[in-house]
Amino acid sequence: MSKKPLRHGINSPDRSILAEFAASASQLQGLILGLVGVALGVIAWLSAPAAQVRVAWLWITIIAFLIVIWLLIDTCRRLHQRPVHYLPRVLKSIPNNGLNNNPILILESSELFGYGSLVTIFFVNDQDIELQVGSGHVSTIQTDRKIQVEITQWATAHQSVLQRVVDASVDTLGRLLIKPTVTSGTISGSGFESLDSPPEVETQD
Repeated sequence: MSKKPLRHGINSPDRSILAEFAASASQLQGLILGLVGVALGVIAWLSAPAAQVRVAWLWITIIAFLIVIWLLIDTCRRLHQRPVHYLPRVLKSIPNNGLNNNPILILESSELFGYGSLVTIFFVNDQDIELQVGSGHVSTIQTDRKIQVEITQWATAHQSVLQRVVDASVDTLGRLLIKPTVTSGTISGSGFESLDSPPEVETQD
């Protein structure tokens, strides 16, 4: 079964300027068709005298120029109104943080997260449904501004997803959404188990 391409997060920034331009053109198609009709009318009216043909093309150029300017202005407006913040992508995972054996997720830089921020982890399944699968906190922000998220709780019903995360499955990591929120399920702990375990300490006999 083929996998659907997944967004990297809500309000994904992958939508290009060209796509916004096309959306603007689609919304203004009535105006564009009207201006084209005016241009054709000008051609029909001025096409008979040879001396006035150049004037007809001047009008067409002006109308086309106005259409392009209008579309550019509307595209800029749409880009300006888009949300500024996006959920960062999960770049990779580390199976053991070396302290309490908890897995670590490495995220892109994001202004949504600060040191110690509590997070909730969601997994997007094949039906494009976001399933709450775990929680954790930001353990540190690296000098390159990448974010380390330590996973501290995981849903007992989704242990297979956790295993794929630990195994650094590219498909699974691409389906994770890390949100800077704390849900009621995370607070109650119902259906979740703690991953915290003390580090192994070598003892001398």
